Amino acid sequence: MRRLAAGVVALGLSAARADEPLRLRLESAAGVDTNITRTEGAGATQGALLRLVLDAADELRAGALSLGLDYQAGARHFPGHDEEDGVFQVLGGRLAARATPWLVVGLLARLQDRTTREPDVPRDHARVLAGPTLDVALGDVRLGLSAHASRLVYKPDADFSADGLGAGLALDVPAGAWRLEGRLGWQALRFDGDRLAAVGATPTGAPFLVRVDGELRADTLKSATVGLRRTGDWLFGAEYTLAANSSNSFRSGFVRHVWRAFATLELPAAFLVSAQLDLQRVVYDDPQFITLETFIEDENRSSGKLRVERPLAGRWSGVMHLGAWLSPFGGGPAFSRQTALLGVACHLED
Repeated sequence: MRRLAAGVVALGLSAARADEPLRLRLESAAGVDTNITRTEGAGATQGALLRLVLDAADELRAGALSLGLDYQAGARHFPGHDEEDGVFQVLGGRLAARATPWLVVGLLARLQDRTTREPDVPRDHARVLAGPTLDVALGDVRLGLSAHASRLVYKPDADFSADGLGAGLALDVPAGAWRLEGRLGWQALRFDGDRLAAVGATPTGAPFLVRVDGELRADTLKSATVGLRRTGDWLFGAEYTLAANSSNSFRSGFVRHVWRAFATLELPAAFLVSAQLDLQRVVYDDPQFITLETFIEDENRSSGKLRVERPLAGRWSGVMHLGAWLSPFGGGPAFSRQTALLGVACHLED
């Protein structure tokens, strides 16, 4: 990561210095997964899970200019079920220039990739996103504006690859130890595949779908988030997100509600505990039929996560992860998955 940062800076920031140290974190953990194949309904397969996570971040400055880089990668392995293995990566960068004491102009870029061996329902994809940002300080209030262009490559089926344009607005209002946060988002996607239309029904009662030649699928996603958090010895908060996707293609429109609560606190004996609860409800514009009585709502999942970390010696610490996924609001087959992992983490700063 240091070499990558230095190479980029050499293009125009030859006088840059690293005001912030390179932060590097490596974590290895092993445990059990009660639903390796993420199967809905009965028939879940339980087995061992090995996981490796890398998190790196660096920032360099030269006068009013700054360059921030971050990289996250995770790999999972299921002994005896290699077809479920996967690697997930995200590389991000932001070049910013402080134009005035209250205005920062920037350029943001992000690349993410998901590669797995899933044989039945692969969702492997790569996505690149880039665009300008604007951060405005209005006293203690912070206002952020952004725009971006993106390209999604959906590896299993090129019809779901898409070009996108988007914009966002973020507001941060502090009040002592409390912060009120709000975000608005808009994104338009134009897919490589034709839109689908329902024409009649099959003998099972499910819609009969046809491609509309010459008309590409087009979606528009709008979202709004409002949240409240408190910082200090304990960090905790909650937020609510409403997202609505409209589409000219059958089965692609939906409204998503997400309620999130989170907390991080330090307990006696140097234990650091983080917890997050996500409740999600998705309402589709069109039924997601398998048969007349059975529906597909595999995105309609809620989750709870608990993480405990405690220093061991020097740069090393012990970690524990607990996770649970379920579908309390689903209209189709029930989904249940739990994971439990124990491991060690190493923290490095250069």
